[in-house]
Amino acid sequence: LAYEVHRQYEAAYIHKDSLGLHEDWATFEAYYRGTQNPPEGPNDPASNTNIILSKVEAMVADLVDMPVEVSVKGWTLTDRAAAPLAQRVAEWIWEKNRMTPKRERITRDRLKFGTGIYKVFFDGAVGAVGFPRIEAVNPKNFFPDPKVRSHTQLHMADYIIHAVPRPLSYLRRRYPKAAQLRPEPHPNYDPELFDTEGTSFAEYAENEVLVLERWTVEDDGHLRKVVVAQGTVLYDSDDDEVAGDLYRRLNRYPFVMVPCWPVEGHPWGMGMVQILKPVQDL
Repeated sequence: LAYEVHRQYEAAYIHKDSLGLHEDWATFEAYYRGTQNPPEGPNDPASNTNIILSKVEAMVADLVDMPVEVSVKGWTLTDRAAAPLAQRVAEWIWEKNRMTPKRERITRDRLKFGTGIYKVFFDGAVGAVGFPRIEAVNPKNFFPDPKVRSHTQLHMADYIIHAVPRPLSYLRRRYPKAAQLRPEPHPNYDPELFDTEGTSFAEYAENEVLVLERWTVEDDGHLRKVVVAQGTVLYDSDDDEVAGDLYRRLNRYPFVMVPCWPVEGHPWGMGMVQILKPVQDL
């Protein structure tokens, strides 16, 4: 199973790389920061007029500052009677998820890299009954099945992988099998485009391990989550007698891709930085 997950991750990584996304996103980040033109020598002023940062942040402010209203309406008489309570529950979930900074993150990712990604899942470890979580996923850590041709077709994917470096201490607290893991500062197919090499934080990054969280919809239609690191299966929802029942009642991936401008032929969108990059080069 661990080998299968690694092979799927390798295929998804190579596909993203073949589209030029890794290199493009690193370039877009440099243009956003205004560091795309480093000095060539001690006498080179390396002039940069950063118009992209102000444009992106102005758009983020305009889009996120708009008020969001949660509205629940019933279709039948019974539904209509329950709608006010359902609306209050939805508003409470929205508020407890602290959506404003997450919407800022998603909007900024859309404008910089072309695509924002939401992860919506049920966290059974919160309280007595659990809690619906809404999180922002960095596009660089998101690896959908290469066969997916549109952001609206994620439900057709054979698998989706969320690959994120995690501290060893966190993994050992969360997963009993993580005790055998060792530091892996430079894993194969590293998704971290903007690493900390050469900074004061580099020594801390060496205590991380790349974790592959693979999601699949099985043949019988139920959702399955498998967590793998260094060839070890840390978690399999099919073996979880408690939380596994929740996954067996779900049949959709917990991810939503939101492109800035859709691009024909693949799920990744086109962002504002890509449009303004030639202007900043002037």
